[in-house]
Amino acid sequence: MKQQEIPTLNRTLSFPQLFLFGLGTIVGGGFYALLGKIAGTAGIYTPFSFLVAGIVALFSACSYAELSSRYPYAAGEARYVENAYHNVWITKIIGWLVVTTGVISSATLVVASGGFIQDMAGLSPFVGILLVAVGLAAVAGIGIRLSMSVIVVITIIEVGALAFILWNTTDILADAANNWTQYVPPFEITPIMGVLGGAFLAFYAFIGFEDMVNMSEEVKRVKDNMPLAILGALIISTILYILVAVSALSLVSVSELARSNTPLATVMSQWGGLTTFGIALISLLAGLNGALVQIVMASRVAYGMARAERAPRWMGEVHAKTRTPLKSTAIMGGVILVLALLLPLVALAKVTSVLILIVFFTVNTALIRIKRHEDTLHNIPDHSHVYPLWIPYMGAGTTGIILIYSAAEFLGMV
Repeated sequence: MKQQEIPTLNRTLSFPQLFLFGLGTIVGGGFYALLGKIAGTAGIYTPFSFLVAGIVALFSACSYAELSSRYPYAAGEARYVENAYHNVWITKIIGWLVVTTGVISSATLVVASGGFIQDMAGLSPFVGILLVAVGLAAVAGIGIRLSMSVIVVITIIEVGALAFILWNTTDILADAANNWTQYVPPFEITPIMGVLGGAFLAFYAFIGFEDMVNMSEEVKRVKDNMPLAILGALIISTILYILVAVSALSLVSVSELARSNTPLATVMSQWGGLTTFGIALISLLAGLNGALVQIVMASRVAYGMARAERAPRWMGEVHAKTRTPLKSTAIMGGVILVLALLLPLVALAKVTSVLILIVFFTVNTALIRIKRHEDTLHNIPDHSHVYPLWIPYMGAGTTGIILIYSAAEFLGMV
C-alpha cells in the first residue's frame, strides 16, 4: 500500500510577491505615525535621521540576507542560531522569542486597528479588536496565496499614498536636490544629538525585513530571491522615507508636524482629494497589513521549529487543503486576540521593540560566529550570498547601542 504523502508548504511566491511582502512589512503604520515625532526631535534634519536609521538597519538586513541564502528555511532566526552555537536551548529561546515578537507586534497593530474602526464606524474597541483578530487569522489560515494577495494590495495602497505626495511635490524635490546641504546637520552637539534622537525613533519605521526570512520554504529560487528582496525592500523604503520627509518639511512647519498625531494626514490636507476619512482608511489598512504579516510569520516560525523538533510536533502539521500550518495559525490568532483585549497599545509597542532588538543582536552575533568558524573550514553552502565580516560586526554594534539606549530610556536615564 502506498504511503500517504505528508503535506508541506508550497513554493509559490515569486520575487515580485516577496519584494512587495517585504515592502509592506516595512512601510506602514510606523512611518505614518512616527514622522511627526521624528520631526519634533530632528527638525529640518529629519531626512538625515531617516538616512542614518536606514544605514543602521542595512547592516542587519545584510546579515539576514546572507543567512537566508545559507539556510533557506522557515524559523530562520532559530536555524541561524542553531548553526552558530549548536545549542538546543539557545535555539529554542530565540525561536520562541521571534514567535513572541510576532504575536505581540500583531496584537499591537490589532489594538491600533480597533481604534481606527472605532473612530470611523463607531464600534466599540472590543468589537473592532474581535473582528480584526478573527478575520486576519482566517485569511492567514485559508492559504498563503490569499494572504499574499491581501498584503500586496494593501502595500500598493500604502506606498501609493506616499507616491501621491511625491508626485505633487516634484518641484519641491527638485529644489531640495539643488539645496541638499540644508538637510545635513553641522558638526555641533545640539543638531547632532537631535539627528541621533530622530534616528533612534526612525529605526522602528524600518523594522519588518526580518519577517521575510520565515517565508523561505514558500519562495521560488529562495537563495537568489530572498537576499535581493530583503535589500531591495529596505533600500526602497529608505528612499521613500527621505523623499517624503523632505516634501513634508516643505509643506508643513516642523512645529505643526510635531503636534500632529497623524502627520501624513496633515501633509495631505494640502490637497482636497484625500479627506480625513481617506487617510484614516489608509492608516487602518496599514495596521491590518502589518498584523496579517506578523500572524503569517509567527505561524511559520512555529512550523519550522516543530519540523526541527524544537516545538510540539502538531505545530508543524500542514493542512492538506489550505497547505498552511492551520493549527499554529489558529493558536497564534487566539493568543493575539487575548493580548489585544487585555493590554494597552503603548505597552505592547515597547515590548515589541525591545524583543526585536534582542533578536537582531543575536542574529548578527550568530553570523559572526559562523563566518569565523565554519568559513575557515570552507563550509559555505553553494550559491550563498556572502558579505564581509565587518558587516555583522556593525550590525551587532549598532543594534546593541540602540538596545542600550532603549534600556536607558526605560529607566529614565535619557
